[in-house]
Amino acid sequence: MNVTMPEMGEDVEGADLTAWLKNEGDKVQYDDDLLEVTTDKAVFCIPAPATGIISKILVKEGEKAPIDTILCIIDEE
Repeated sequence: MNVTMPEMGEDVEGADLTAWLKNEGDKVQYDDDLLEVTTDKAVFCIPAPATGIISKILVKEGEKAPIDTILCIIDEE
């Protein structure tokens, strides 16, 4: 399952990825916080949309990700 940058409000085109809270190979449960992103207005945690293993992280800390960018891939159980 692809984890994408969600919409975070009007006039927000993307966010800076500030911190990964999980690593490649980590097991995650549905709704676990995966990463933290920052817009010019707030800091958000993005939760896991499924239970599984993070198989690939595609956006690194410090990078800006537009809405709908694939951030990581979770292999569902």
